[in-house]
Amino acid sequence: MNIKRPVLRICIVTREKLNKKDLFRVAKVNGSIVYDKNQSLGGRGVYIKKDIDVINTARKKNLLSRGLKTKVTDDIYLSLINELEEKRD
Repeated sequence: MNIKRPVLRICIVTREKLNKKDLFRVAKVNGSIVYDKNQSLGGRGVYIKKDIDVINTARKKNLLSRGLKTKVTDDIYLSLINELEEKRD
């Protein structure tokens, strides 16, 4: 019997182990930072919980820049917030 286990990843802000579908992935691909909508791009990636407060905390503390080891612009944070708001509607 093969029991399928959920794929867990750690949020860079809360340090919680969460199911991959409950997280956003931001990746560094060929030197550029992108929101990995399908969570399938190669390169260094970090996961962040799908919560507006968590995204704002990451923005204040500059956690995406630390995790990806490069400068992350506000555009990435705004795209995560926009994606979150689209799913609520």
